[in-house]
Amino acid sequence: MRPTYFNTSLFILLLVFSWGCGPNNAAKVETTDAGIEVVFSDGVKIEFVKIPAGAFVMGSPDAEKDRDDDESPQHEVTISKPFYLGQFEVTQKQWTALMSANPSKFKNPDHPVDSVLWDQCQHFIDRLNSLQAGVFRLPTEAEWEYACRAGTTTRYPWGDDLHFVDMPDYAWFDYNSSRSTHPVGSKQPNPWGLYDMSGNVNEWCQDFYAPYPSAPQTDPLIQEGSTRIKRGGGFYDFSWNARSAARNPETNPTQLELLGLRVVREME
Repeated sequence: MRPTYFNTSLFILLLVFSWGCGPNNAAKVETTDAGIEVVFSDGVKIEFVKIPAGAFVMGSPDAEKDRDDDESPQHEVTISKPFYLGQFEVTQKQWTALMSANPSKFKNPDHPVDSVLWDQCQHFIDRLNSLQAGVFRLPTEAEWEYACRAGTTTRYPWGDDLHFVDMPDYAWFDYNSSRSTHPVGSKQPNPWGLYDMSGNVNEWCQDFYAPYPSAPQTDPLIQEGSTRIKRGGGFYDFSWNARSAARNPETNPTQLELLGLRVVREME
């Protein structure tokens, strides 16, 4: 019998080809009324809203009810370029389509993925960037607050709501969540059509946590520090943690089920 020789070069080529032909090695981008959709090869999609360039006052005034000192000084921030922001928090269906494993405590494909640390979010974004559908990343803290406010200057995007009368219409928080996440988009959106900017899960930002400057800023990003920042409040955070200006540094990530994300897709 003739001996069989193992062709190493051919094996490597076949292996690379098989990796490149995986179920989500590419995605297509489709235009919608709100912005775009990035559709994976298996049909799973992420919807994005186009956020315009503009300027806003970041932080909270001294008189705002329930504010924290790290929300001052208020300062003007310019977002110089429009960008796309996820209309919803990243769901377990979307996470699993790229990452296979689902780390979430509250298993449901339509709930936001939970129990993800900042570094794990970077791995998910690396997978997104490999789909050849644009450049993806976490929002900066300034982009997040700008998009959350959506042109408003009140405590919440829907108003000051001093006694939390309207909050159950817009957010899952300690009062109404039954200590669990809920399907994304099941509450009312903010004025720019973004859902769950308050409540459900906290959303990681790209920045490190640091004191605010007093001078005007353009496209700020804090790239040095020891603690990352998350925004929006979670399903059993107190209502004031979901204010537009509320900052939530992650000093001890023990309540992992509160941690999720929303992603940016940069404009081309």
